[in-house]
Amino acid sequence: MAADAHVAYKWIHLASLQGDPWGLHLLGRLYYTGIGVPVDRAAAARCFMRSATRGHAPAQAKLGWCYLTGEGVDRDVAEGMVWLQRAIQQGHAEASTTVGYVLRDGVGVTANAAEASEWFLDAAEKGDAAGQRELALLYAEGRGLRQDPDEARRWMEKAAAQGDEEAQTWLVKTEAEAACVFAVPPAPTPA
Repeated sequence: MAADAHVAYKWIHLASLQGDPWGLHLLGRLYYTGIGVPVDRAAAARCFMRSATRGHAPAQAKLGWCYLTGEGVDRDVAEGMVWLQRAIQQGHAEASTTVGYVLRDGVGVTANAAEASEWFLDAAEKGDAAGQRELALLYAEGRGLRQDPDEARRWMEKAAAQGDEEAQTWLVKTEAEAACVFAVPPAPTPA
C-alpha cells in the first residue's frame, strides 16, 4: 500500500509541476492527509492556492476550509468565505455545506440557523449527503426553520442512501425510539 501511495504521489506531483489545476489539488490532498508523503498542511494550502487561483472549485473549497480552520495558513474566516463563495459560484455542493456549518455554528460570524438552512438546502438539492443530513437535523430540531419530522426523515433517507453513516445511525435510532413509544402499553386507569 505504501508503495502504491508513493507511485500515486510521483504521478500527481508530475501533473502538478505542469500547473494542472486537478494535479495541484490532488497533491494538496496528499499533503493534507499524509498519503505517500508526511502530513504538511502548509504545503497542502500552497497547492490548494495554486489550483484555486486557476479556478478549480474543489481546491477553492478546500482552501476556504484551510482559512476557516487555520490549517496551513493563518486563520482568516473572511478569506475562507471568499474562497468558499468562489467554489459555490461554480456549483460546488460541499462548499455550500461548509458555509452552512459556519453559519449554524457561528464560526467567526453570528450564528444564524435560518441562513444555515438555506445553504444546507442548496447543498442537499445538489446531492451532497452531508448537506442533506444537516438539513434533516435542522428540520428534526426545528432550528432555523419549522420543525417537520417528515422532511427530516426524507432528507435523512437521501443522505443514508448515499452511505452517510451518521444519517444511517440517526434513522436506526429514530425508528427504535418510535418502536418503543408504540410498544408501551397504556397505563392502567385507577379504580
